[in-house]
Amino acid sequence: MGLGGLPDTKSACMFKISVVRLLIYCIFTFKNFSETSETFTVYRCQQHDLQGVAIGSRVASMECEAQALGSRLVSRRCLVLSLSDASVGKLENATFNNVAGVLIVLPSHEWSRDLEERFVNFEHELLSTELALPVYFVFEDSVIAAIQKDLNERAEMEAHGGVISSRLSSGTYFKAISNVLWSTGHRLVVHSAPVSRLDHASLVNIEVKLVYIGTDPFKGYLRSNAEQNLPVVVVCAHYDALSAIPSLSHGADANGSGVVALLELARIFAHIFGSYGTRPKYDLVFLLSGGGNYNYMGSKRWVDQMSKETNGLAFLDSVAYVICLEGLGSSQFANAIFAHLSRPPKHGSFSHQFLRNVNLSSVLHWGNVSSAVITPSHPSYVYPVHKKINLNEDFLSWEHERFSTYRLPGVTLSSWPSHHIANQMRHRSFDGGPVYRTLACSGIQVTRTCFRGTVCPSVLARNTRIVAEALFRTVFEIEDVQAVLDTTFVRRQWITDDSVTAVLDLVVRHPRSSQLLLDSDEYPPSVSPHLREPRSRLLQSLVYLMKSLLHHVHVVRHPLSPQSAGKQVKSAGKFRPSATEDDESVTFGGPGDTHSSRSPAVAYSSAFGDVDVVLYTASGPATMSVYRLKSSAFDLFVALAIGFYLAVLYFILEVSTSLLFCGCFVSYLGRLICQRCVRIL
Repeated sequence: MGLGGLPDTKSACMFKISVVRLLIYCIFTFKNFSETSETFTVYRCQQHDLQGVAIGSRVASMECEAQALGSRLVSRRCLVLSLSDASVGKLENATFNNVAGVLIVLPSHEWSRDLEERFVNFEHELLSTELALPVYFVFEDSVIAAIQKDLNERAEMEAHGGVISSRLSSGTYFKAISNVLWSTGHRLVVHSAPVSRLDHASLVNIEVKLVYIGTDPFKGYLRSNAEQNLPVVVVCAHYDALSAIPSLSHGADANGSGVVALLELARIFAHIFGSYGTRPKYDLVFLLSGGGNYNYMGSKRWVDQMSKETNGLAFLDSVAYVICLEGLGSSQFANAIFAHLSRPPKHGSFSHQFLRNVNLSSVLHWGNVSSAVITPSHPSYVYPVHKKINLNEDFLSWEHERFSTYRLPGVTLSSWPSHHIANQMRHRSFDGGPVYRTLACSGIQVTRTCFRGTVCPSVLARNTRIVAEALFRTVFEIEDVQAVLDTTFVRRQWITDDSVTAVLDLVVRHPRSSQLLLDSDEYPPSVSPHLREPRSRLLQSLVYLMKSLLHHVHVVRHPLSPQSAGKQVKSAGKFRPSATEDDESVTFGGPGDTHSSRSPAVAYSSAFGDVDVVLYTASGPATMSVYRLKSSAFDLFVALAIGFYLAVLYFILEVSTSLLFCGCFVSYLGRLICQRCVRIL
């Protein structure tokens, strides 16, 4: 068909070219709607089991479309809300409505006091609630703010009934239609390995004993036999932190300040004990314990280890006192130091003398040297707080109570006046970390991004000097004469703000949640190596720092809970507990620091017993991808528009083809008529 074939072939080619042109136009016109390269660092909510009770978020993976709090909760969607709107009740309501996940946006600017208090209360509720959905936290930025704005606008339209409303004017009607068509949805995706139990979770104790040997160059003095078994003073602080967000558990004041004070004391007394002519009346042991936020399991494992060994029993009998350090960096409570005791000290005891020296040292290092003599009318800067141990409670209030259960006298020195306030100050995510804060330091308001939280280096340095002065006077048994009452033995230059700040930044630089301090071999085999959280180098740094100051650093790894050791807790009626050889050896820095340990599995009451703790994987920071999606109404509109365009194009091509065919036919008839007329003529 020469007459009709040519137009049909031409129209088909034109139709194909038009379709390709339309596709190219759609790709380049709507390219910005398909861009999905937005990623954020998010922080998962805490997950662990404590005393058989499941706590925290139980799911890690999340892939769903985002929705705002003002919209109707739809199943399989992710709820995005600001911290000011977050509460455990809303999270439980989201769980009831089968919401697929929750993303809580944290402010990146300076926090108000009300917002901080709200977040602290919210954290404490999270640490006692089980949530069957993934909960993540993210810091606000311009992209997150834009996403929240889009979600809130969509929620507002839903609240007003959408576009179907007779009260809307024509202009508002078409504007609402336009908003619905051009609104953008957001799909949140967090890929995570399945959450697994850490059945072999452990804690690490770092111990060093400071013993004076004697090196008089003139007399060749060595330690005599009578001085071989001097009484021992133990200085202890736990280094781990706990909060509702493991990746943000920096713990500057709880208990980074205690760790810093212990390291500074170790540095000062290592220098003092190494000097010529000094003969202390006590040996010192510095203990950095793990598991402090799990009922001080590190201290319990340390005492149980000593109880098993023959030399350890003799060592425990020689312990004169245990000094625990916690929360010494804040000036929120009248710049005072509180000595928390299980019972009032007896007159003439080590505890009585040490507390007396602490009170004297506080006066000396507060700058009031001229009137340093303590009189009944003299103001006291150290306040003893007596609290009996309640053995029926599941958790102890202070670390010295763990030693008191083994009849080892002790005290906890802290800036916190009571265990109720201590429970409020502990378990806080933003106790240090990269957060804008306004700190009151020596009367000057400073705004900065720091890793120190509410810790003021000058306050921490002063409190450390007070403890060092009191410990020096007690260890060397300085007599109470007027000549020495007006003199400070620990100089201000020995413990400065700069030295404290350097160690504090080292301790608080990385989060210290127990899950993030584990070895890679403590993860179950089902978790791939590339999916395991990178282990914090804090322990190696602490061991290296201790080895640079002292020799014979003992690093011992213990099981965190009886389940980690593979055995259950049993009961016994004796004071000295029996033990099982379930602890492992761990090496840091060299073979000389490898020591086996054997921990007992015996409980007498809730306070004496082990804590049943189960940790889980997927506690580190994760990456969230945000994909921009158009609404279903937009997809329908585009489909209708493309269909309409193709229909019109097809109609035009068909009409043009018909007209062309008619023209060709008329032309052909004209030529025939002309030819016939010519023949007739």
